[in-house]
Amino acid sequence: MEKKDAEAGSRLYREVLPFLERSDEDGLCRYLSAHWQRERLVVLLDHADTAVVQTAAVCLGFVGTFDDTASLSRILHHENYFAVSMAERSLWNIWLRSSTPRCCKLLKSAIRYTQQSKWDQADALFDQILLLDPDFAEACNQRALMYYLSSQFESSMMACYRTLALNPYHFGASAGLGHNNFQLGRYEAAQAAYRRTLQLHPRMEGIRQARSE
Repeated sequence: MEKKDAEAGSRLYREVLPFLERSDEDGLCRYLSAHWQRERLVVLLDHADTAVVQTAAVCLGFVGTFDDTASLSRILHHENYFAVSMAERSLWNIWLRSSTPRCCKLLKSAIRYTQQSKWDQADALFDQILLLDPDFAEACNQRALMYYLSSQFESSMMACYRTLALNPYHFGASAGLGHNNFQLGRYEAAQAAYRRTLQLHPRMEGIRQARSE
C-alpha cells in the first residue's frame, strides 16, 4: 500500500471515530458524502491496519453502492471477526437500498408484511417492486424468505436462484437454497448449497452447524 493510502487510512479512522462513538449515523453519512469518495474507501479495505479496514467497511455501509459488493465480499474472508461483521452489515445495508427510492420504500413495507405473516399482501408488493425494477436482487431475496416462511419451498428456491443470478455474492440466497432443499428432503443438494455458502461467507456459523447435522 502506498504511503498516501496508509496516511488516508489513519485520517479516516480519526475523523470517523467521533461519529461512531456518539452513534451519529446521519452526521456520519453527511460527512462521508462531503469528504470521502466511495472509491477511496474501497481502496482502504486493503489497509494493513485492521481498525482502518473495519472503519472503511462501516463507512461503505452508508455511502457504498451495489458496485462495491465484490470488494466488501472479500472482507468476509478476513481473519478479524469484527472486520467480517462490519462487512456483512454493510453489504446488507447496500443491498437493501440498491434500487429507486420508491422500490426501496415498497420493499420495507413488503418486509413488514412478511414479519407479520401477511403473505398475500407481501407477495402483491413484491410483484409491484419487481415490475418496476426486475433487477432488484434484494427484493428477490426477500421474496424468497417470504416464500420459505410460508412453506412455499419450491417458489422460494426459484427466488433464490434469481437473486444469485443478479448478485452472485449473495450468501443469504445461497443459504436459502440449502434451507429449501433440506425442507424438501434433498439433503445432498442442501449440503452442496451450504458448501457454496461458506465459500462466499466462511464465518456463517449457522451454516457450519447445518452442515454438521
